[in-house]
Amino acid sequence: MTNIARIIRVFISSPDDVVEERDIVREEIYSWNSIFSIATGIVLLPVGWDKELRAGYGVAPQQRVNEELLPRCDMLIAIFGKKVGSRTENYISGTIEEIVRHTKDGKEALLFFKNVDAEKIDSQDEYQRVQEYKESIKEESFFKDYDSLEDFKNILRDQLNLHMQEYNKADWKASVERSRLTVDHDDQILKYNIDQWGMKLELESMKDWITVFTGGVFRLSSEKYESLESLMLWILDRTWGSGHEEFENAFLKFRAILSNMLIVISKACHLNVNRYHELEKSYNMHPYNSPTHDYLYKTYKFNKYLIMDYAAELCRATNFILDLYRKKVDPLYLIEFGKMYMFSGLNMNLQYSYYITEYHDTDVIPYNDHDDFLVSRTEREVSFGAGKSIEDPIFEKWLNRG
Repeated sequence: MTNIARIIRVFISSPDDVVEERDIVREEIYSWNSIFSIATGIVLLPVGWDKELRAGYGVAPQQRVNEELLPRCDMLIAIFGKKVGSRTENYISGTIEEIVRHTKDGKEALLFFKNVDAEKIDSQDEYQRVQEYKESIKEESFFKDYDSLEDFKNILRDQLNLHMQEYNKADWKASVERSRLTVDHDDQILKYNIDQWGMKLELESMKDWITVFTGGVFRLSSEKYESLESLMLWILDRTWGSGHEEFENAFLKFRAILSNMLIVISKACHLNVNRYHELEKSYNMHPYNSPTHDYLYKTYKFNKYLIMDYAAELCRATNFILDLYRKKVDPLYLIEFGKMYMFSGLNMNLQYSYYITEYHDTDVIPYNDHDDFLVSRTEREVSFGAGKSIEDPIFEKWLNRG
């Protein structure tokens, strides 16, 4: 099977005092590829003067960078520490020249500045040049400051995800627009609702953001929570037109799944100082095997895997609606995005587990209510937890499985 991928070359620009940060950029790019490339069809390729520039004689290194590397790159990541870099023929530093040349054609640039301890600065003049440059661009750019390597890694990872979601949105919107031309006039209300639902759900990047629910640590941003809550309310007041009862019923079921999932999250998680709904492992704060530890441990496990089961159910309902629309209206609607799936990991074999979650042999979404789902979730083809509560013997058996 041949997979066609979109290649996005990322140029890493910096002076020579942030070598560890440059390595982190490459590591995070490779990590992003391993997790998201299959789902998005996008592959990121790091490019930098330190590894990709050919050895040669007779041409200044900066000119070689300008002519051989920069023109082929789609995105630039620039990092500044204590130095602004070496002066070139036309600019105060090679890094700044790379930023200017790259962005003059409207290409994206992500800029990062390290907060440096004044006592660790070797050259105040050099660091002052960094600050002057930072001040000069603050009206025309949005840059990120960081305090440590770990801080840089986390900020970079978030920024990569955000920017790649925008790339996905552009492709997705083009696909939606192409499909719009094939829809009959009588289906325009339905078509509008489907398109709006997809945009509000961020369907084009759902395979990415749904992994928040299946990762080792559950941490959902308040922005995403509020976005899903807004979608739930939006579905409630939709008008579907005549002849679309199947879709209306499917969306009401989708809404019920989403609503109950958000209720579970709001009850199980707390909103931390960074405005993330976080499922804490608070049992670690108590002695092992103490009654409080055991209670909190069971509560954590029950909630974590119930949230995962709801995420899987949301994917099933999403696939159901997409398949119904392709069957009834437009067989090619978002066909290149295929089916929504989830993935989790790393497992014991250091591999990610992929799950295509969908309903089988049914004309309706078989979700009734929360209490029923606590029982019926184990009957799904893919399920994670079990039981109605931590006192349920079914949960106890599941928890103590070998």
